[in-house]
Amino acid sequence: MLHHAPAPQLRALLADVPLASFVAGLLAARDAGTQAAALRLAELLMGKLPELYRRAFRREGVVHALGLLAAAAPAAPPAAAAARGKERERAPSKRASARGKVRARPARR
Repeated sequence: MLHHAPAPQLRALLADVPLASFVAGLLAARDAGTQAAALRLAELLMGKLPELYRRAFRREGVVHALGLLAAAAPAAPPAAAAARGKERERAPSKRASARGKVRARPARR
């Protein structure tokens, strides 16, 4: 509904709704999916109603939470993750070779 509603209609609908504190609570969650939803919601609200939510997001700590998310190090750097993926492709797992699904190549003569 928020995505398709025009800004004047949203302003009227959300006048008495504490949506900024709701977004702050979502950003404080540890779940990445919840944080992603909060990011989308914050972006949408700032895009449609910046004059209303600029101060509210600052006051409720949304701006601070976004700064913390931006400063947080990713779980694994992209280069390291790609290198691990290549290693996994090259080396067969012990389980697969034990079950006979991955056969060793015969030695060349």
